[in-house]
Amino acid sequence: IIFIEWAGKAAYKLAKKNLRNKKIFIRLHRYEIDTKWMQKIHWGNIQGIIFVNPELERQFKTNINNKVKTIYIPNAIDINNFPFHIPTIENSMLIYSQSFSSRKGYLELVEIFETIIAQASTVTLTIAAKISTRKSDLHYYSEIINLISRKNLQDNIRVRIIKNDCEIISLLQKHNA
Repeated sequence: IIFIEWAGKAAYKLAKKNLRNKKIFIRLHRYEIDTKWMQKIHWGNIQGIIFVNPELERQFKTNINNKVKTIYIPNAIDINNFPFHIPTIENSMLIYSQSFSSRKGYLELVEIFETIIAQASTVTLTIAAKISTRKSDLHYYSEIINLISRKNLQDNIRVRIIKNDCEIISLLQKHNA
């Protein structure tokens, strides 16, 4: 079994090969659905696609390919385990990912959030992720911090480094996630 996390160039290259006795499975992410790779990947050589969102699965079947087998596996977080907290300045919005990678679009998010703050000055955003050792991610993290500072948005946008996966539970609880 070959598991491919991203439906991009690697999936395209592997899917065009006839890999005997190998089964290829891809996890498809939301941002990938509108890329050129959706039309280029040879879906006939893919044994299954994994989705964490049923709407994305429906969109794929409707617009890309309805013959390849798909499976919906919901995210592993049960929201019923998190009590609701009234949104406050401290907990209004949360963005979390595994790294400060440029593919996450945090610089664009800061720009958009600046517009939101102009309309609703009490809204806050927490961007949380782990620090990667990759130079490109470290550079991107610095760009995020500098942009927030340059735009004087420190009161409304917080960046939090997650060192341990257990920290995210507390953060999620505070942000009604």
